[in-house]
Amino acid sequence: MLTITTIDSDIFYMHSLHLLLDQHFKSQKIKVHFTEPDYVFYSISDLTFIAVDCVTDNLLALPFFNCSFIGTTFLILKCENNQKHADIIHSCIKDLPIIYRKDRASVVIDKISKAFSLHEKSTVPDADVTHKKCHLCFQYQLAPQENKVIRLIAKEYTLTAISSIMKKSIKTVYAQKKSAMNKLGVSSNFELYAFLRINSKLFQ
Repeated sequence: MLTITTIDSDIFYMHSLHLLLDQHFKSQKIKVHFTEPDYVFYSISDLTFIAVDCVTDNLLALPFFNCSFIGTTFLILKCENNQKHADIIHSCIKDLPIIYRKDRASVVIDKISKAFSLHEKSTVPDADVTHKKCHLCFQYQLAPQENKVIRLIAKEYTLTAISSIMKKSIKTVYAQKKSAMNKLGVSSNFELYAFLRINSKLFQ
């Protein structure tokens, strides 16, 4: 049985997605269980859908966002935040598991099927894309160590505690924090914590 969790304030879309998934997995003779809206253990679900705002800059942190999730995790976006190049997806997010609200049912099922296939093989397509510069927004992705620092900060660890956890000097941890902040477009601790609060679902 597959456990499926959807975190989305758009009730109509959520119910439509559940109906589509139920029909798809039933056709494959797979039983599914949809968790309740107040379910708090979604990181251990087999399939999780999380709705986020369509702000491309905030997606820079996402190549590693699901590292604490056991199953396959999808983001639900309304659209690509790309005003100058309509319908062209940023290369910094093109390999992430993303479903757009305008996607046809067949496209959604195809994306889910491919993600499941990759999850079973424990592989990620073009993994080095997370360290490349986006061809549209010209931003670099967070490096793994930078992501780990930001994730620990989101859990309210101090730099001293983080340096102990990561077995690195405070100077190194501070440098990784500053580098991550520059990539995320935040210039102060206040802006960083505001970013983490807005995107708290992604740093579980």
